[in-house]
Amino acid sequence: MPVLSDFDLWNYIKSGRLKIIPFSREIVRENGLDLKIGRQIARFKKTGRIFKPGCKVEDFYEIEEIDSFIIHPHEHVLLHTEEYLEVPNDLMGFVNLRSVDYNERIYVIFDKDCELVKIGELVEEKPKIKALAFDFSDFKIKPFPVLDFIAHPAPEKMIKIATDSGKRAIITPSHSLFSIDKWLTPKPVIAGLLTKGDIVLSSRGDTKRLIDEERPFGEKEDQVIKINDNFQIGDLILDKISKIETVRPSTDQVYDLSVPPVENFIGESGIIFHNSTYARLGCFIPPTIIDAGFKGQLTIEMVGGEFPVELKAGERFLHVVFAKLTSPVQKPYKGKYQEQTGVKLPIL
Repeated sequence: MPVLSDFDLWNYIKSGRLKIIPFSREIVRENGLDLKIGRQIARFKKTGRIFKPGCKVEDFYEIEEIDSFIIHPHEHVLLHTEEYLEVPNDLMGFVNLRSVDYNERIYVIFDKDCELVKIGELVEEKPKIKALAFDFSDFKIKPFPVLDFIAHPAPEKMIKIATDSGKRAIITPSHSLFSIDKWLTPKPVIAGLLTKGDIVLSSRGDTKRLIDEERPFGEKEDQVIKINDNFQIGDLILDKISKIETVRPSTDQVYDLSVPPVENFIGESGIIFHNSTYARLGCFIPPTIIDAGFKGQLTIEMVGGEFPVELKAGERFLHVVFAKLTSPVQKPYKGKYQEQTGVKLPIL
């Protein structure tokens, strides 16, 4: 299931199939929506009291009406979005931070030397480097400065993929790789939605060697050739997934880089990782899925980073991507959180 582009999102919004109230044009981004903080938060109380069946959930939270608030280091709070969503029956949404495993090695440039380094080591040391990434304007590998280094608590399970060309990667289920549409336009695809036989983009041949080649690039349609059931376009091949499995993360943290303006970087095997542009202040949001047919404001948990951060109502804080289902669901969401507004505490 591919992620919807801004073009697709505008089609859904203008036709009234995806409703966002209130709506402002600036929340529509390249491949998702940037939603804003609402005016209510719920802080988790620090208590030695044990929660048991029959306890009042409200006794374990402090709800505040806010114009702004401070999230303290490692504090858990519940927020809600200012926007009220009505999701159609053929879409589902994803909220999460993108990350890869500690041991995933990526291509970086120290001074003039290109090296393979574990991403976890880079995030710990935060050196001044460039990362190899794809420039989709000409389909070539180039070095781009790394703006930020990001670490998050690891989920219980990671996704391990293998491709027909022998490439491997271990990433969080919410992390995006890249595929391509029939117009040869790269599109992010969420790892947790990939299946055997799907296509992802990766580098052709020796990634390190490619940056030193003279590689003229003409019209896209002139660059497509078939190679062992894969297609080559510039420095890319369209690589078919041969195997997907779930594995445990190697450490209790997962990692990401911010590489503007291309927003991607290349792993050791040549697979392209879509990088993170959110949570540069260390805040973490656990995985959240928005079901087809859901209506309401979103209640979102946020965990503080290593230092206090002030957040204000009305600020954009949450990036939501939408994927189109293969067909509309027969039983759209009608659960206990339907039509919720404000912070909605757990209903047990």
